[in-house]
Amino acid sequence: MLAQSAVIVDALRSPITTAEIDGPISDPSVGNVLTQIFDGLIRRSGVDPNSVDNGVVACGGVGRDWVEIVARDAWRKEGRTKPVTITGVSAGGSQDVHTAMQRLRSDNSQLVIAGGVDCSPTASGTHDQPNQVLEAQAAEIISVKYKLTREQLDDYVARSHRRAAAVADAGEFRDEIVPISVWTRQGRMMICADTTINSAVTAESLATLSPLGERLEFSECLPDIRWRITDAHSARPAAGASAMLISTERRADELQLDPRARIHAISVPVTGNEPAERLAEQAQETREALHHLGIDTDQIDHFEICEASAAVPLAWQAEFDINPAVLNPRGGAISLGHLSGASTARMLTTMLGALDATGGRYGLQISAPETRIATILIVERF
Repeated sequence: MLAQSAVIVDALRSPITTAEIDGPISDPSVGNVLTQIFDGLIRRSGVDPNSVDNGVVACGGVGRDWVEIVARDAWRKEGRTKPVTITGVSAGGSQDVHTAMQRLRSDNSQLVIAGGVDCSPTASGTHDQPNQVLEAQAAEIISVKYKLTREQLDDYVARSHRRAAAVADAGEFRDEIVPISVWTRQGRMMICADTTINSAVTAESLATLSPLGERLEFSECLPDIRWRITDAHSARPAAGASAMLISTERRADELQLDPRARIHAISVPVTGNEPAERLAEQAQETREALHHLGIDTDQIDHFEICEASAAVPLAWQAEFDINPAVLNPRGGAISLGHLSGASTARMLTTMLGALDATGGRYGLQISAPETRIATILIVERF
């Protein structure tokens, strides 16, 4: 589905923290975090909040009805007087962006806020734990198809942390992060930077870890697989939020806004029965979208591929012969943490920041093939 008239006005995110019991970004603080993200987005973009037609917020680890109520409350504050319907959607893929684009196609929506949130599990336990067996099996299947070795996977994980650490140390994440203030048991805390990046991770240290399949003793289920996937090869759940403003190009002109990028293509969904099939479908959809735009992969300045598993970006690198230098150059979910409810908004935020920093023109963002709404987004920076 092409959306030539859609633009991203701006995109921001919170710092990302580890998803630990009673972490700083947890159920009680989510509304406060969303309010601060909305405030930052409105302030920096210069948008009159009363010109926003509606919004879409995805949630991770909590019920969609709950996040819908929280998101609406977060939006309502002094200065935001126009009634705005904010709809909660299930986490996974880029359902928030997909739904926002559908809103733009209607006659009464021309400026939409879209994003998502994930919070730490609380003592009451509302956060779904990842199914390690299914995740590991999916990564193993992709690794087998693309002939990925354990050494390649370890090297990629170390690279993700190394790249994210370098960007953080240089202060280059600051423009995409809204510092947030939260209440914890120790009192008020200001969080200004990601706490998930581990610069000490090396390929040598990763090589000492046991494959997950052997440790969980499900080798009998898939006896032909040579197990290589470890815990470190998959992104861990994290806590945080991200949001962006998407507008029709005509409405942005009317409001005299300065959008950051045009959305050239958004394709959904894939229907394969297993991860390798779905990844192949994504690849074919990508080729068709690029052909329609009349550009090649070597004209893409930034590939932001979901790091739900290290096998996924490595498979894409093999599928398209991507230059490693432009593949997740700022790290990804493996180093920053996976925000299932805010995955696409966070990736687009990071990609736009990188394109601004490098002067790049085209960016391609891909959600994980394991997700229900596996989207392909191509953007062009203004």
